[in-house]
Amino acid sequence: MEDELQKRLGFCEIKRTPSGKPYVEGNPIYFSVTHTKGLAAVAFASDPVGIDAECLQRRLHGNFLFRVFPESEIKGIKNSEDAIIHYTVREAFAKMTDAPLLSIIRSVRYEGGKLYVDGGERNVAVKIIRGKSHVLTLCAKTDSEVTIDTRANVTL
Repeated sequence: MEDELQKRLGFCEIKRTPSGKPYVEGNPIYFSVTHTKGLAAVAFASDPVGIDAECLQRRLHGNFLFRVFPESEIKGIKNSEDAIIHYTVREAFAKMTDAPLLSIIRSVRYEGGKLYVDGGERNVAVKIIRGKSHVLTLCAKTDSEVTIDTRANVTL
């Protein structure tokens, strides 16, 4: 992934915000990085962007769902793949906003393809790409042009 960053951004020093989000000081290109077993991806955009990937083999236990997701959202979660998607939306949104995941995880709700924070709808585009063995979720400002570069030993 570093070679793709160097190609797009030129020689640069990658720094991190206090919450760990990578950035290049003074560069107008926003990017977000994710990796999981068998997949790594970087999203590039002209506005803040967040990306998260998870392996579909991962299991989120019921206790986790009830601690993290509001009851109204749990009703729409039919299987473990749905649960993973709802989780990756939160993680991608946290990366987009540079907020620590644990500080926002309970205030974010994803229902009907829309993202809500503290009860209010956010003007955020959520794109979910389902692969055979992974799910990749992107959060970006609506109408942002986003490029995704992946490195995988799986097919998306």
